[in-house]
Amino acid sequence: MHPILGRIDRLAAYLAVWLSASVLLAGLYTRFGLGWIEALALLSPLFLVYAFVCLSAWYVSRATPLTTSSILRVLLSSAAASAFASALWLALAQGWILALSMMAAFAPAADRYAQQLPFMFAFGILLFLLSLAFHYVLLAFESALRARRRQLELEIVTREAELRALRAHIRTIAKLSVPGVGESFE
Repeated sequence: MHPILGRIDRLAAYLAVWLSASVLLAGLYTRFGLGWIEALALLSPLFLVYAFVCLSAWYVSRATPLTTSSILRVLLSSAAASAFASALWLALAQGWILALSMMAAFAPAADRYAQQLPFMFAFGILLFLLSLAFHYVLLAFESALRARRRQLELEIVTREAELRALRAHIRTIAKLSVPGVGESFE
């Protein structure tokens, strides 16, 4: 299971970021002839769905780790995954535009919505690639945490070995000095 889906607070924060991005893009769409309500009606549901689509970047980043995969493999898998995810988002957008065009309030905006599809495809690729970069950063962070944990475990093992060696040394000295005393250090 994806780590974001494991905790409700992470999921809420994640979806809040995506909704914020939808509001920002809606603001940009108002420059292209859509009203705020029209832009938000189009983008908010699509962004919420695409937020879950972009969670697949976690699997792509795990399948092609930067440390062990060739740069060509990473680039090809990233390009293919982002193009596929964006095409899926575009198909969903077309379906949503069709549903909105059946509502009287949004029917006049159907043509303006359709004009935004190429921009949405490009923006979908960008969003997926950003999600993929974020997941690669998370993988690097996890790797650093694992390395630090392993280092601390090795330090504990080293100190325990030193402690055992000191006890053995004390036992040896105690046996040599005073017979019968060395057993009390066990």
